[in-house]
Amino acid sequence: MGEDQRVLFLSYQKIPGPWSVLFSTPPVSLKDISLGMKATFSEESIRIEEADLLIDLSIAAIWLTPAIPQPVFSRKSVIANLQATVNSYLAIKEPDGLAVLLPHLQGYSKKPALDETLQPVWEKIQKIRTALQQGEVKTLVKAFSALLGQGRGLTPAGDDCITGVLLGLIRSSSQIFTPLEIYYLKETILSEAFQRTTALSACQIEAAAEGSADLRLINALDGILTGSPESTACAIQLSDYGHSSGGDALVGFVAALGNPVS
Repeated sequence: MGEDQRVLFLSYQKIPGPWSVLFSTPPVSLKDISLGMKATFSEESIRIEEADLLIDLSIAAIWLTPAIPQPVFSRKSVIANLQATVNSYLAIKEPDGLAVLLPHLQGYSKKPALDETLQPVWEKIQKIRTALQQGEVKTLVKAFSALLGQGRGLTPAGDDCITGVLLGLIRSSSQIFTPLEIYYLKETILSEAFQRTTALSACQIEAAAEGSADLRLINALDGILTGSPESTACAIQLSDYGHSSGGDALVGFVAALGNPVS
């Protein structure tokens, strides 16, 4: 972790994201890395003193977030794709975390019973949806604030949901808010995130506010927005993202994109 609380992943995986360094041939000293070691960054290198590791960035291929998709399907088609993706996700993965709310959010006839731990979360997500329907940016900030840090792990479920909402708003080129309101939303929620939740979650929320994320989230969302990849492939990408983080982010996609067509 850098001194400014930015998190860096040194990864054996081949799935890019805005906070990852992927190695084709991992250096031997990578085995000496442990969680929480501080890194020093420059334009040309990343140095982790405790592990005696120097990563030369001059030979690195820099990953760029895929461009925001154009054109995006009609709102009606986006909602249909979103519904199909939710159906596929629930068919291939037992819902965990906030994903147990997906049938309820999608308005299925058989709504799951909400226990005392999920009812408050459901109400917070409903406030997010209402704020988006009414275009009330300050109400949305308050709703986000109530979800920050809610849940377990390095990326609590509430944070993953916020990531999904922000990513959905930015990559769908939503016109709900003015550019000035979007700036206010980003600055306010990021200021709180770096104080109130994990550094990893805060970095994830920061990236989402700029329309970036792990490629699995981007591929799934862009598929919902454009139809490519199709819904089953989108669901597979989400099911592969963390233990429950993909489902939590999908709840955010539903909140951002799934309001009924008037």
